[in-house]
Amino acid sequence: MDDDREKHDWLGPTIWVIVGLVVGSSMAFWWGSFVGACRDDSSCAARWDGVGAVGTWVGGLGTIAAVLIAARAFQGEERARRREARRAAMSQTQRELEDRKEAELVRLETMVGGYNHEYINQMRFTVRNESNETPAFKVRIRYDPWGIDALIEHKLEAGKVTQYSVDFGGSSGRSSIAMTPAEHAIWARSILIDARLFFEMNDRQWMRIGEGVPMLAIP
Repeated sequence: MDDDREKHDWLGPTIWVIVGLVVGSSMAFWWGSFVGACRDDSSCAARWDGVGAVGTWVGGLGTIAAVLIAARAFQGEERARRREARRAAMSQTQRELEDRKEAELVRLETMVGGYNHEYINQMRFTVRNESNETPAFKVRIRYDPWGIDALIEHKLEAGKVTQYSVDFGGSSGRSSIAMTPAEHAIWARSILIDARLFFEMNDRQWMRIGEGVPMLAIP
C-alpha cells in the first residue's frame, strides 16, 4: 500500500510545476509585450492581442492541471476503497491488531515552549499522526495535575502535527516554574508520563498514557 502511495507522488510536484509555468510564463509574456510596446509608443500600452493569445495557452495548461488534480483525488479514493476491502476480508482479531498498530503511530510529545532566564512560562504538547493514510479524529489531551482536558483537533490528517500550549505566569493563573534550562528535558518528560491522549481512528476510540501502548478507551 505504501509503495502504491509513493508511486503516485509525482502528481503533486507535476501540478505545482504546471502552476509555476502558467504564472511565470504569463508574467514574462505580458511584461515582454509591455516593454516592446514602450519602444514605439509613448503611452506604453500593453499589446492586448498578445495577452489574449497567451490567455488561451494558459487556459490549456490550466485544463491539464485540473485533470491531474482530479486524477489525484480519484487515486486517493481508490486507495481508501482498497483499504476498506482489505479490512473487510480480515477476521475481527486481525482488524483489531492492525488498528492497534496504526493507533501506535499517533504520538504525544511534551517540551518546554518558552522560558525567561530560569523561569518556564510555557509547556507545549505536540501530537503527531505518523500514519500514511488514516486521519485521527477528536484529538484530546488530558493532564489532571493542571486541570487540563482540551479538544485540540477535530481531525488530524495523516502525516500532520498539532500542538497545544499551556502558559505560566502573567495572566495565565498559573505560577511560573523556576528551573534551569539543563533540567527542561527531564521535567518535560515527567509531564509526559502522566499526560493522556484520546483520539478516534478506524472507528475505535483510543487512549494513550504518555508513551504507553494505545488502549481502547471507554466511550
